[in-house]
Amino acid sequence: AFQFTAAERQRCQLFVERGGMIVADAVCASEAFLQSFRSEMATIFPQQKLQRVPADHVMFGSQFGGFDLRTIKLRVPDTRAGGAPLKASIREVPPELEGILLGDRYGVLLSPYDLSCALEKHDSLGCTGYIREDAARLGGQPHRVDRPHRIERQLPDPGRPGPDHQSSPARAARASTRPPSRTPAAT
Repeated sequence: AFQFTAAERQRCQLFVERGGMIVADAVCASEAFLQSFRSEMATIFPQQKLQRVPADHVMFGSQFGGFDLRTIKLRVPDTRAGGAPLKASIREVPPELEGILLGDRYGVLLSPYDLSCALEKHDSLGCTGYIREDAARLGGQPHRVDRPHRIERQLPDPGRPGPDHQSSPARAARASTRPPSRTPAAT
């Protein structure tokens, strides 16, 4: 379990609101992580909620140069008597991601199943998670399709302040109320 500080929450919120994307996974399908992450996102984005990404969402398709991920492989531990892991079964399932939709894009994505161990080439028999190949595809796919239609519109000018910055008249008014800076006179 974890908890962000107020400063960390603010940085996460600004990062996402300025166009960033948080992609998280519950290593070994950790319930404690899922509860903490969901709680933190609810605090950071009280107006938006983590909701399951529809299985027919464009991010699971191949139309933007990605992979067809409408069905992927999930590793699920099998147990024997006494609860000790014996082996893992592989099941074909639709991908399960939760996301926070901000306007026309996902700013936060959460996998309730393990991606990290698979990406690090650890096929743990005790962890519920996607197989290595599908974890890599699923982890990279959202970046290909994040607001694909924005390519057709004019991209924002990185030199221009975003919506979280005050307008020029507000900055000018604020600047006019500051005492003049004292700089040494040139000799």
